[in-house]
Amino acid sequence: MASLLVIATVLAYSNAFSAPFVLDDLGVITDNETIRSLTPLSRVFSGPIQSSTAGRPLINLSFALNYAIDGVHPRGYHAVNLVLHVLCGLVLFGIIRRTVANASIRTDLPSLAALSNVADLFAFGCVLIWLLHPLQTEVIDYVTQRTETSMALAYFTTLYAFIRGETSSRRRWWYGLAIVSCSLGMLCKESMVTAPVMVLLYDVVFCAGTFREALRRRGGLYAGLAVSWVVLASVAGGARSHSAGFSSGVSPWTYLLNQAPILVRYLTLTVWPRALVFDYGLPKEVTLGSVLLPGLFIVLLLVAAAALWRLSRPAAFLATWFFVTLAPTSSFVPIATEVGAERRMYLPLVAVVVLALSALLQIVRDRRLTTAVVAGLSLILGIATFHRNSEYYDQTMLWRQVLDRFPHGRAHYNYGLRLKDAGQRDAAIREYQIAAADLPDAEYALGFELLNDHRYDEAAARLRRYLQLKPLDIDAIKASNLLGRALLASGHPADAIVCYRETLRMQPRNADAMSGIGEALLKLEKFEEAAAAFRASLQQSAEVPAVHFNLGFALMQLGRFDEAIAALTTAARLDPQNAAAHGNLATSLAQLGRFDDAIAEFRLAASAEPDPAAREEIRAMIEQLEGEKTGAGR
Repeated sequence: MASLLVIATVLAYSNAFSAPFVLDDLGVITDNETIRSLTPLSRVFSGPIQSSTAGRPLINLSFALNYAIDGVHPRGYHAVNLVLHVLCGLVLFGIIRRTVANASIRTDLPSLAALSNVADLFAFGCVLIWLLHPLQTEVIDYVTQRTETSMALAYFTTLYAFIRGETSSRRRWWYGLAIVSCSLGMLCKESMVTAPVMVLLYDVVFCAGTFREALRRRGGLYAGLAVSWVVLASVAGGARSHSAGFSSGVSPWTYLLNQAPILVRYLTLTVWPRALVFDYGLPKEVTLGSVLLPGLFIVLLLVAAAALWRLSRPAAFLATWFFVTLAPTSSFVPIATEVGAERRMYLPLVAVVVLALSALLQIVRDRRLTTAVVAGLSLILGIATFHRNSEYYDQTMLWRQVLDRFPHGRAHYNYGLRLKDAGQRDAAIREYQIAAADLPDAEYALGFELLNDHRYDEAAARLRRYLQLKPLDIDAIKASNLLGRALLASGHPADAIVCYRETLRMQPRNADAMSGIGEALLKLEKFEEAAAAFRASLQQSAEVPAVHFNLGFALMQLGRFDEAIAALTTAARLDPQNAAAHGNLATSLAQLGRFDDAIAEFRLAASAEPDPAAREEIRAMIEQLEGEKTGAGR
């Protein structure tokens, strides 16, 4: 049966390996410097601050291993994600099969005892549906979501090890594995925090019978599992404080209200997995009245789950599993970067599938008919999954699809980015303008485009708003520099210096900010200070021709022609088609009486100058220098 599970899953995802990197994949893979080498491990374990792998050291390490083997080719990353998904299914198969089989000796669990004769078939059907369900595609097609499968594998292994420990003579070994696995899961994703709770509830329902008895028998195990919370606290800290948690900028009440319709949508997609959405966008301000109906529905489900503890404890465990495994991401703990994500159903889907299939077996007593229903449903789900994988191939269409199914600002913004890449700049700007209402990143994009259009005051306004809304964002450094450029171009050099100094506060070695300060000081005719700023910039990035040119110009104004010649020579070497560099170099050479060298540089300037009128001026200067040279020779 295990081989059939593997084959079916591989077939369903056989077209997933060519899907490109999307959204966060760029930050955690293609632009992630911490995975470029496996040493030092401390750097690999850290991950980029505030990224999807920050505070998740094992995930960043896994990407580093991927990079060492296959660079930034997506196929290897998708393959690892698929392997993790299959392993999760195999461990889940063991959990369900052993739970049902062990219940045959329990007189107080008649509903499970009735399934004990078909334990293998029941476990196989549940896991096959779970593996092939289209809701799971995100953890394969969206590489960054390896966080989910890695955490889930640790979660399932923790529970499986506990179950094996209950019936094994090597109980300590299995309990030790449960503790280690639980701790490793905490290094993958914060959602692992609920694992010790679910192991205890499993113990109460299927083993010990009461909380007191469970803690009495296995106090050491639960103490070890509790230690894993310390592991989580030690790595989480503020690594993702700007994107998740109570300091993320979204209130718990706002986030909770947002979750009601999202949870209803998850349940709908579980039953009818059509029109899946890659990205649900950011939490929004909503009123209680606008989410009252879905909120009441979720409350009723919670009440029903509580009532099940009196009616059927196995069913109550599954209902509790659904809500507890969803709680870290879909309750009142804010996740500022996304209001919802279909991958959050990865663990909760287990409860839905097991409950549904057990109900089917209770209703349909014919095993062959049940097998046919499961086979037919699995085939349909597998085909739907195969089709969903193909929707990731074209990122432009993927974002267009999000706009059609669940429109929001981030979708407009990312769709705009794709349009711009395709050369449709005007259409992209329209998307940015729509997105700006609820996504600060769009303000940054608009500021960039307005700057390129020389609409400096409008660009400055957009960039200021972005920096006000996201002062701690990773792009705030670039935005601060762009704001400085806009202010400088619009004739406000003093204000530009303030912006560039703010950039240096955020990133003290930013060469662009240093050169920007130098340009502003040139405008203010503070040539000595400008030269010092340009030299500081070149210490950080020595091969920038414009900085060498500006340094040379500042030194010319100070009359330090020897130094100016050195800077301008480098500028002309790095950018041979820069007519101004050759022209200023020629002027400096002439000031020192080096007429032959000056004439040669003026000729290079003339050949590089595209403006006919300017070329004539340069030729006139050449004639003048030749005359001066002749006069000096007499």
